[in-house]
Amino acid sequence: MVVGAYENDKHPKLDRRDEIRLWEGRSARSVALSPNLEERTRQIATRGIQALDAAHLASAEAGGAEVFLTCDDVLLRRSQRLGLGLRILNPVAYLVEASAHG
Repeated sequence: MVVGAYENDKHPKLDRRDEIRLWEGRSARSVALSPNLEERTRQIATRGIQALDAAHLASAEAGGAEVFLTCDDVLLRRSQRLGLGLRILNPVAYLVEASAHG
């Protein structure tokens, strides 16, 4: 099972679930649950990150993402001390940065 699919199946709004499935279908890759991913999720969660956020970060890291975008200010703050193999940014900050670098 893929972490995003697990979470999406629990979304209370059917139209949002459908929209997320469409976006998921456009993704270049999916990261399946595995013992290694579960362990990495636990490691991240023990450092003050909520369980599903930890799963998202671990999945992004395992999938080779370079940047993880979030509007969650708490997650942004806490994730800075994790030393992950990806950058965690607010979408607006990412857009400003990307626009400055063409």
